[in-house]
Amino acid sequence: YLYKEKIRVFSSFGGEEIDPATVNWWGAEAERFVFRQDPGSHNALGVLRFDMPNKHIVYMHDTPMKNLFDYHERAVSAGCVRLQNFWGVADWILSGQDGLSAAALQDRVATGQQTTVKLKQPVPVHFIYLTAWTDRGVVQFRNDLYNRDAKAFDSGEDVAARPAGLSIAP
Repeated sequence: YLYKEKIRVFSSFGGEEIDPATVNWWGAEAERFVFRQDPGSHNALGVLRFDMPNKHIVYMHDTPMKNLFDYHERAVSAGCVRLQNFWGVADWILSGQDGLSAAALQDRVATGQQTTVKLKQPVPVHFIYLTAWTDRGVVQFRNDLYNRDAKAFDSGEDVAARPAGLSIAP
C-alpha cells in the first residue's frame, strides 16, 4: 500500500528514510515512524496547499478527488480543508505578488519541481462552523459533526448574541 500510494517512511521528522519492507509493522517500533506522501497528482492533498501557521497543523489544499464536491455531506477529510475552487483562491491570494498567478503556479506544477511561495503580505484566515445557512433563498442544513449546536444551546449562552448560523433572506 505504501509503495502504491507513494508514501515514504522516515525515522522521525527530518530523519532518515526507512525501507517499509524492513519494518515489523506488528511491533511497537511501528508507532514511531513519520510518513510523507510524495507530491504529485496522486497526492491526497492535490498538487498544492496553502500553509497557515496554527497549532492544529490545518491547511487548505487542492484534491485529486474532485468528485467529493458533488456530495451533500463532505465530512471526508482528516481535518484539513479541501478547496473546490483552488486555482481561483490561489489567483486571489497571489494578486500583487510580483506577477504570480494561478496560471504561473500551474506552469510550476507542470515542471514537477517542489516550490514554496512566500507571500509578501499574510492573508488572515478565519474558519466558521455552520450547520445551517441559506443559498439563494433555500435553507441548507448539515449534520452537526462536532456537536457544537447542542453545546451552545445547553450552555445557556445567549445564542441570539452570537453570529447567526441560520438566516432566512428573501
